[in-house]
Amino acid sequence: MKDAWDIVQMVRSPDRPTALDYIDNIFDEFLELHGDRCFRR
Repeated sequence: MKDAWDIVQMVRSPDRPTALDYIDNIFDEFLELHGDRCFRR
């Protein structure tokens, strides 16, 4: 069983896959959208 520090190091590892790694494997095309932050009520 791993202790707490081992788990922290594992989840902070730069070798872990990122969201973009998953997206690249799931979708053929991907367009990241960002808002302009100008919309307010």
